[in-house]
Amino acid sequence: MYCVLTEKTALRSWPHVPYAYYTKEDPYAKSLTKDEFEHLLLCDGKSDLKPDETIQHLLKKGLIRECKKGERNSSWSSFRKYENRYFPKMNFMMTGKCNYLHCFNTADCLTNCSKSFRRGRVGWNPSRSEECLHELSHGDELQEYGF
Repeated sequence: MYCVLTEKTALRSWPHVPYAYYTKEDPYAKSLTKDEFEHLLLCDGKSDLKPDETIQHLLKKGLIRECKKGERNSSWSSFRKYENRYFPKMNFMMTGKCNYLHCFNTADCLTNCSKSFRRGRVGWNPSRSEECLHELSHGDELQEYGF
């Protein structure tokens, strides 16, 4: 029996959350047992799986589906291991000027942003808002950190 992850399921791991998955309906990762996680890693379309209790449970739960040999997981569904901590959400605000309140996502951002704005090196240009949103939604940097 060959299986892959369903299109709505993505396998993920972080240092303090080693066995987890996302579904497209929920922005929060859900935990798995080590056994479930190891079974999901084998759902790659290449490994011949025995339909044991765990596989039957994952099929019923809708995390995997049967497939033909050689079928692959989507790039979104494929396993990703992150070295950073698990952050379920990120806040990003376009304020028009630096008010020191929106620079809270990283520890060193407040210092760096503040200096840049005070020196006039960075200025807000409303016509760049679409460019910023496009970068956030299509860029690889957010995906690198598990957002």
